[in-house]
Amino acid sequence: MDIYKKDYKEATTVELKAEALLKIAWVFERSGYLENARKTYDKCLKLGMDIRAFVKLGELQIRMGFIEEGIDNLEKATCILREDEEIKLKLAYGYSMLEMGLGKALAITNEILLKDPTNLRAIMLSSNIHQKMGNIDIALEISRAIDSSRNNESIKHYIGLLYLQKQEIQTAYTSFKEALRINPRYVPALVESASILSTDSPEAAVRIF
Repeated sequence: MDIYKKDYKEATTVELKAEALLKIAWVFERSGYLENARKTYDKCLKLGMDIRAFVKLGELQIRMGFIEEGIDNLEKATCILREDEEIKLKLAYGYSMLEMGLGKALAITNEILLKDPTNLRAIMLSSNIHQKMGNIDIALEISRAIDSSRNNESIKHYIGLLYLQKQEIQTAYTSFKEALRINPRYVPALVESASILSTDSPEAAVRIF
């Protein structure tokens, strides 16, 4: 941190000052000082239209719960880099955090998938958006398609959660067990499995841990 602050003080150009501020903000963010990071990214933006500051500040604001402000900064970033799929994905995630933004989030995600149907993060976000919209069967269809080609505990856990929403408890439990076969220490699946077992067999729920 001290090195980056020194770089900022000694910087002779706007570009060098912005570079130092981005590094300072990154350290604040990694250290958990989110408000300090937010102010530093904002300070960086006041020096000029730095695309990295728009993206980093937008991401951070969404993380902090300032969803609309974060979306606004990510929208500005997409206006500068219109074809950047990574920024679009971050923007879609931001919209997905708002009930009124789910349609927009799905539209952006579909646009990304038209260009790259293998983008796993976009596929999973699409499934999550459908879940939030109440389209559980579509979310399941998307997630099972991913699961058929990947042996991933988090995907199996997510599928289990979708089955829980459908009140298909036994099928959900099977998905959680499949996740635990891949990773016996996967805590989210352990918790859900224990929760299901505790309904009928508290002893079995204890043994799962």
